[in-house]
This record gives sequence, C-alpha cells and structure tokens, in this order.
Amino acid sequence: MPPTVPPGWPRDLPAPSEAEFDARVVGWLLDRSPAGLRSSALTTFPAALCLVVQDVVRGEIDGLRAAYASARVRLATSLEPQQVATVLAALESEGAALLQIQREVDAVGRALIGD
Repeated sequence: MPPTVPPGWPRDLPAPSEAEFDARVVGWLLDRSPAGLRSSALTTFPAALCLVVQDVVRGEIDGLRAAYASARVRLATSLEPQQVATVLAALESEGAALLQIQREVDAVGRALIGD
C-alpha cells in the first residue's frame, strides 16, 4: 500500500514517512528557490530553507499580481491590445503555477516544521 501523503503534497517528492524524503527534500526546495541558495548554509537546515522558500514564493506571487494589475496601462503605448492580452494570459498562467507551488511548499513546511 502506498504511503498516505498530506493534502497538497507535491507529486515529485516522497511522502514524509518514506526513507528517501530526508535525502530529497532539500533538492526539491532548492529547485523552487533562487539559485544563490544552493551555496547557502540553509541547505543544511531543511526547515529553515523551507521558511525562506515559502517567503520567496509569496514574493513572486505578489510581484506577478502587481505586474498583472499594471500591465494593461504600462504596456498600452508599447504593445498592441492583443499583445497585452497575451501578456496578461501568460501572467495568469504563471500565477496559477506559482499558487500550486505555494500549496506544495506549504505542505512540505507543515511536514518539516508543523503547523
């Protein structure tokens, strides 16, 4: 029987109860973080790394929301309306992907840190 995973758990990370979870969680978090964190001391503290990644993802979501809110006005003089619509659709798609990442990172955080 496969292990039970918490709600929102990422498909590409073993469940916290599996032996390989500890060996893979840092790499999984680093794949969702700025490249500079790969050489950081945080890589030895998965719970601390997760806290940073949670904040980074939140910041990315906030940035995308700000870009979406202002794109139509800020791009009106440099892009055609259909091009602006394409930009907005791309921002929506990226935002949806980031929200999924946020749910997954939060689930990993609950496993590492608790609620």
